[in-house]
Amino acid sequence: MTRRLLPALLALCLTAPPALAETAATCAAQGGNWGPAGLLPDPICILPTPDAGAACDRATDCQSFCLAETRTCAPTTPFFGCHAILQPDGTEVTLCID
Repeated sequence: MTRRLLPALLALCLTAPPALAETAATCAAQGGNWGPAGLLPDPICILPTPDAGAACDRATDCQSFCLAETRTCAPTTPFFGCHAILQPDGTEVTLCID
């Protein structure tokens, strides 16, 4: 059993995660911006969030993050950098995404 399980587990490790958009054209078609972001060496698609700028009091009010300073939903996903965000219970924490 272990001999069958190990190759399956290794295959999971080698499989690339699904991408939001794999090319500049598909990114643009989704309304995103294609380019470098964070510490990533390759370009990625930065997509606008459907509730960008909407008022929020907790994480569950947004599809991305609820920003503590402005109490608005994050404008893009992924949202790189260090930001104070509100958790589902409304408490503030700092989250850094590189």
